[in-house]
Amino acid sequence: YYGLVGQFKERTVERSYTAIVHGLLREDEGVVELKIGRSPLNRKKMSTRTRRGKPARTSWRVLERYGLATMIEARLATGRTHQIRVHFSALGHPVLGDRDYGRKTSVRLDGRVLKIPRQMLHAERLGFIHPVTGGRLAFRAPLPEDMIEVVQALRAASG
Repeated sequence: YYGLVGQFKERTVERSYTAIVHGLLREDEGVVELKIGRSPLNRKKMSTRTRRGKPARTSWRVLERYGLATMIEARLATGRTHQIRVHFSALGHPVLGDRDYGRKTSVRLDGRVLKIPRQMLHAERLGFIHPVTGGRLAFRAPLPEDMIEVVQALRAASG
């Protein structure tokens, strides 16, 4: 237990997420370094617009671009509450389907409306050192079916 806790504290646990964000990111990769703290307007939310924020760092790279959205891989150097959602919202590219930090729970594609069933954020990979054996462990989870359906619709609409 303490071995795992120590790895999280030392920030050596590898955490990789797949997200679909609103709009087209111009760069192919980047790093977001914005402090995150409680929102001064709504204590249940987090924000980058706070005086008492803690440092937060998210590196990202584009996996695929669509007409209305971009699929990214995001890696956390820190682990703040809602970090990916808050960082990309601050960049003007909120996670699709995010009711708290975004604005898009549906998108218009080829004259029809595509409902986004939930936030399009998926914990894809977790890696750490086994605290007893010292061996490296890595776990991967494939994209869930609802995200695959959204990706297929975005691909079809963007030609």
